[in-house]
Amino acid sequence: MPNKKIIGYYNNSGNTVSQTGVATFNDITEQLLTSGWLYYFKGMVVSNGATPYFVQLRRDFNNTKYVLAEYTTDTIPTGAGNDAAYSPNGAYLAVAHATTPFITIYLRSGPNLTKLTNPTTLPAGAGYGCAWSPDTTYLAVAHGSSPFITIYKRSSNTFTKLTNPTTLPASTGVACAFAPNGNYLAVAHNTTPFITVYTRSGDTFTKVANPVTVPGGSPNSCAWSPDSAYLVVTYTGSPYLTIYSFDGTTLTKIADPASLPTGQGNDARWSPNGNYLAVSHNTSPFMTVYSVSGTTYTKLADPATLPFGISEGVCWMDNSTLVVTSRSTTSGSIRIYNVSGSSVTFTETPDGFGSGTTYTQIYSVDPFLPTSTY
Repeated sequence: MPNKKIIGYYNNSGNTVSQTGVATFNDITEQLLTSGWLYYFKGMVVSNGATPYFVQLRRDFNNTKYVLAEYTTDTIPTGAGNDAAYSPNGAYLAVAHATTPFITIYLRSGPNLTKLTNPTTLPAGAGYGCAWSPDTTYLAVAHGSSPFITIYKRSSNTFTKLTNPTTLPASTGVACAFAPNGNYLAVAHNTTPFITVYTRSGDTFTKVANPVTVPGGSPNSCAWSPDSAYLVVTYTGSPYLTIYSFDGTTLTKIADPASLPTGQGNDARWSPNGNYLAVSHNTSPFMTVYSVSGTTYTKLADPATLPFGISEGVCWMDNSTLVVTSRSTTSGSIRIYNVSGSSVTFTETPDGFGSGTTYTQIYSVDPFLPTSTY
């Protein structure tokens, strides 16, 4: 592919979001095939509290760093972005946000985004989390106001609300996650029991029994292991995270790691191969990475270069590339690390997300790891 230069600017006038300055990158690899132009790229989306409420990052042309990706959209979300997630099939992007319609869903074409018609029935309050089922059939939104979780079923580009589960979460849904096997949905909410898990049979979601040991405070995130056998919840009180095993019926707390995060847990994600668990938290060193062996979690040494400050989101771009976002409004907001063996090493800060960063109030981060073309 020829070296491609994109010259752009950043604004949200006319609902166009594009890149400041000049960059050369291969975030879009073009191949002329019989079916036309196909697009491949590897990148991430971060949600943030300031307009345009989310941005996308991609690899540069030489595959040496992440850069702000140029893209167009006809409509930006109406309020602060609290979470954003690419669909597993790569066709959609969902953004949960603070003001009505509380969830905005985009159809993707390469890097560009076209807003779909809002679902007929909207979430009942501010959207705090969103998650796709692994087959892109279902989209769950955790939100304020009863029923606290709203589940949509997709048919082509139309999203239809399902009947609420018979037993609802106890309070405001702050995060949600589908298990990789597609059979479980976890919802973290801000009053006891703090975590609610549903099993899915067709379009019916049935609550399982609460765990005997509930998380130790109001949660901020929940995530499943790649094999769908474990669920992690991060929260405000000590020990700041709880890991459960799950056999499809019963949630059982496993032993806490010997070395715990130093403060409020904000997010946690397993690497795709399940060999590591990364946790973001409020106090230095702001992130903790564990190696995983069965139910034993061993803390790795902190990197020499720590995240910029209070860390919000974590995600894995592959089995060794870890992205950590920070809440800082001045020093910087994203750092990327290589995790290999027992070492965690700082590798890069994307342009525009370091010292004097343009992008502040970064909350969630979600990877797009293409498995097919579209």
